[in-house]
Amino acid sequence: MKIAYVVVWGQFSDTMWALIERTAEFKKIKQVFDMIRLLKEIKKNLFRHGTVKFSLHALKNATKHFHNIDQSRSATVNEYFEHINNAADVVIYFWR
Repeated sequence: MKIAYVVVWGQFSDTMWALIERTAEFKKIKQVFDMIRLLKEIKKNLFRHGTVKFSLHALKNATKHFHNIDQSRSATVNEYFEHINNAADVVIYFWR
């Protein structure tokens, strides 16, 4: 798990690192290299209004992406369902 944690952590910018490090959960996440918690914190902080420069434009693009989702031939029903849920989460976030 430590290798996966380091790989995921290395994919993000300094800004994202700073956002995640400020959370109350970060110390616990870092101590045990908890991938699930790290990914949840990243998801929470990825689409924050303060980090998105043009939020109306981002909302329009997220909505367009949601409406244009289709299932590829190689995707399972569960993968397709997860893809739809992730896109819906982004759209719902912007409407809050």
